Amino acid sequence: MTILTTRQVGHVESSATIKVHPARVLSNPGTEFALGKTLLTARRDFDCVVGFNKMAGLDIYYAGDPPY
Repeated sequence: MTILTTRQVGHVESSATIKVHPARVLSNPGTEFALGKTLLTARRDFDCVVGFNKMAGLDIYYAGDPPY
């Protein structure tokens, strides 16, 4: 398993590979865009892409949004 993220705070004990792709932007939407761009580029290396934020290219999205 590989985790793509824009930041990591502290050390995490994990058997997963953690790849930090720092976003050099000033807004949350800009950060999400930068991570999405990285995800789309790296997508060919993975069998399944799971995400917790809405973005293009996900196979599975864990929605934490409240029901309306």
